[in-house]
Amino acid sequence: MAHIATPSSTESSATPTSSSHPRLPMPPILMLVRLYYNDYNIEGTSAKEQAAAAAIVKLVKDAGARIDGVGMQAHLTVGSVPSQSDLESAMQSYLSVDVTELAYTELDIRFSSLPASDDGLQHQIPSVLKGAGAALLRDENLVEKPAYSSVSSVLQAAGRE
Repeated sequence: MAHIATPSSTESSATPTSSSHPRLPMPPILMLVRLYYNDYNIEGTSAKEQAAAAAIVKLVKDAGARIDGVGMQAHLTVGSVPSQSDLESAMQSYLSVDVTELAYTELDIRFSSLPASDDGLQHQIPSVLKGAGAALLRDENLVEKPAYSSVSSVLQAAGRE
């Protein structure tokens, strides 16, 4: 699993970058704000958008601007989710352009057609994509679906790392 570093509270974001451009000075209150490049379709390595996102982050940072992290909006489809290896490789590509934080800012796994299959319900979570459905962690009666337990377990385990 890729290591996701979090800057310490003593880290100064006003220090120069590795490029020839110094970071712009900022008011002290902004030191508390974390700035992210946030986009969709950048969580897998097969997406050309992933390489472009890393290039954008590098370009902005090399120009002297601050970007603390990359946010990935993972709008996925049951049956075509990137492998764990691809997800980790994409995260590593963002860490390699000198960001210190990574986050999944959105996460949903939708069905490409309805009605949802019982097997698919075991592998999906929320969605907001038009033309798809049955993607919430709870059904229309707010009863937890099978994916609810899986997502809850993963989040609890991540919190212990």
